Amino acid sequence: METLTKQVEELKKGDLFYTSWGYDQTNYEYIVVLEISKTGKTAKCQRTHALNMGTSGQCNVQEPIYCSFGDIFTMHIRRFSWHPEEINLVGSYPFCNDGSMQHKRLDTFSKVKTGEQFHETDAMFGH
Repeated sequence: METLTKQVEELKKGDLFYTSWGYDQTNYEYIVVLEISKTGKTAKCQRTHALNMGTSGQCNVQEPIYCSFGDIFTMHIRRFSWHPEEINLVGSYPFCNDGSMQHKRLDTFSKVKTGEQFHETDAMFGH
């Protein structure tokens, strides 16, 4: 089992993470790591934007960038047995950024690889 120190070394401020959700359409949410706790068990995060890189079929091609906005929230740092080489962030994040943290979603975020792009269903094709 890896030590927490190694886990903290692998995760750093500015790392981007993503999650996807939706029924009959694909939506993406992106977050950025702002700070890692001294214990290496949690990270302070914030939602972040993505650049529109064009379209592909019925999808908008997106590339997440470090351009944070909204509420700051805490996520748990996890490794799962089915992908022990990957760091994930798990917890509730603000779905609506109104400062209240009343509108939250619970999800698991995966680390964005350098240059990775995501294909989100265009709003005119979703529901």
